Amino acid sequence: MRRAHTCRSTRCANDAPLRTLTDAFAEDENSVGGILRSNSFMVDIDGEMHEVLYERLSRANHSCSPNIAAAYHNGGSAYVFALREIKAGEELLVCYTPHEMTLPVQQRRESLDMKYRFVCMCERCARESS
Repeated sequence: MRRAHTCRSTRCANDAPLRTLTDAFAEDENSVGGILRSNSFMVDIDGEMHEVLYERLSRANHSCSPNIAAAYHNGGSAYVFALREIKAGEELLVCYTPHEMTLPVQQRRESLDMKYRFVCMCERCARESS
């Protein structure tokens, strides 16, 4: 996961592969700003926080009980690692809000809906809401 794109405005160098990412905030047409807001990870690069898009990691779906996580190193490189054994063919899932994993299901759902415009229906949320 070495290829990272940092966008400090609405224009990115070589943004064509990233334009295929989802823009959860689009009314009609995707925008770079909406794609960035919907798919970026906050990463410390040389002491400054940046929103970073990764060609592969940014495509991972969310779970409140993820099977992968990422570690970020200086320069923005992301290293993905398994949190548990992953079976062949199993979808790779990352937690979009790892700092909120200990919150009750309703608070996690409200936060994800506000930040990413979806109500989480992962296995953990389904189990905790029943």
